[in-house]
Amino acid sequence: MSDVKCPYCGHEQEIEHEGSYSYTEEVDHEYECGKCGEHFNYRIYICYQYEVECLNDDHKFGEWQVYEGIEYRDCIRCNHSEWREIDKLTQEGE
Repeated sequence: MSDVKCPYCGHEQEIEHEGSYSYTEEVDHEYECGKCGEHFNYRIYICYQYEVECLNDDHKFGEWQVYEGIEYRDCIRCNHSEWREIDKLTQEGE
């Protein structure tokens, strides 16, 4: 997966973060495209994502949903989900 695409030729670039300035946020960093040789600027924005999960398996599940042959339900309190294949359910019910 690439970090950015060159705005001139569209070539995907993987930014080499060398030196102490390379992770500085919200400032312009100059980069040279490895394919066409054009120079362009990029900016870095760092964001944090947190996942929360209920303790002691004390989940409160919503209704079962169906997606591509799988039933799933998500906890309405956290990021936990359960899923089961519909084919197995049909076989178990027979």
